[in-house]
Amino acid sequence: MAQFVIRNLDDSVHAAIRQRAARHGRGLEAEVREILSRVASEEAGIHPGAGRGARMAARFAQAGFREDEGIDELRGTAATPAAFD
Repeated sequence: MAQFVIRNLDDSVHAAIRQRAARHGRGLEAEVREILSRVASEEAGIHPGAGRGARMAARFAQAGFREDEGIDELRGTAATPAAFD
């Protein structure tokens, strides 16, 4: 996992995050991780708490995947095996 250091963080911001962490029952580091994850997900168009499928759909939306077109295997129909003629 990646790591980084934040320098010159205003004391009031540090205190606010520490208070927020206490309200959520987390440590400061875990709270900052949660905040950064939520912001990054929102920027990518993924709702917080979205599952892996939602994250994959958001990633491949730029490649032309549209939910209304669908993938048959995901809609309950049987997969068709590849034919090697």
